[in-house]
Amino acid sequence: MDACQVFDAQATSQLGLEGAGEVKNFAGGRGCDWDTAGGGIRVVLYDSTSLEKQNLSDGQVESTTFAGREAKIQREALGAGDCSLLFAVGDSSSVSLDATSNDMNTDASCQLAQQAGELVVAKLPKN
Repeated sequence: MDACQVFDAQATSQLGLEGAGEVKNFAGGRGCDWDTAGGGIRVVLYDSTSLEKQNLSDGQVESTTFAGREAKIQREALGAGDCSLLFAVGDSSSVSLDATSNDMNTDASCQLAQQAGELVVAKLPKN
């Protein structure tokens, strides 16, 4: 799956994404960045990095479940207004949704990450 193709036109509108997204590749992951009126969002697909192997050493991390999958929420790893939702796709792969808020509102970023996550998880294979 192409990270810049995870959102269809309806999802793009629903999330307030501006433009087609910009490809950003990371060690072990394929990503895409979008701007929004209030900040931005990044989706990174990790084909061979499990949730347990994600670097979650910064910020405040809590374990949770998301759409029936093992997940982590990482708040303020890069500072106020930053929130990431990471969830397992299988035993050896994971997805990261990173959202930022221009007004440093971490809660708003977490809501955006979760909203985007719901749209992404619907396109992924079941556990």
